[in-house]
Amino acid sequence: MRVVADDRQVADIAGRGEPVGNGARQADAAAGAPEAVRIPTAPPPPRPSPDATASGTSPNLKRFEKIGALRVTEGAVDQSDFSLTENSTYIGKSDRVAIKIKGLMAPEVAAMIARKSGAYVLVAIKEGYPKVNGLSVDKERSLNEGDVIEVGSTKMQFYLKSA
Repeated sequence: MRVVADDRQVADIAGRGEPVGNGARQADAAAGAPEAVRIPTAPPPPRPSPDATASGTSPNLKRFEKIGALRVTEGAVDQSDFSLTENSTYIGKSDRVAIKIKGLMAPEVAAMIARKSGAYVLVAIKEGYPKVNGLSVDKERSLNEGDVIEVGSTKMQFYLKSA
């Protein structure tokens, strides 16, 4: 029996080792062999859209998806802007946090910003830290564009930017 996909014969299951093609089909028909079995094939993969870039960006990503970011407005930090591209971003003075703040009043790990279903949530880790818009956060709080996060003497404004 032969297996055929898209009108092309791709295997001779009887394993006779003879060339497959129209001559083999006629020989099988004369010998009373069953017809070839057609197997549907998957359509070819889609071509990359013009929105995909040469840098390897997947065309399946939303082109205008917004990501969270923090801009430092007061305080001592190594950089002034932070993109929140991970599922969780930690803030504190430990060497193991993504947003490292300086100062005697800053805890090792004060808070975490988590991305949940496209929204951003600030989770308090150290009691008394952080504050959002001047109010202490006890457990967690959703972040909105323009919110000011305060940890020790450092203030950062939350905003959304294009990915």
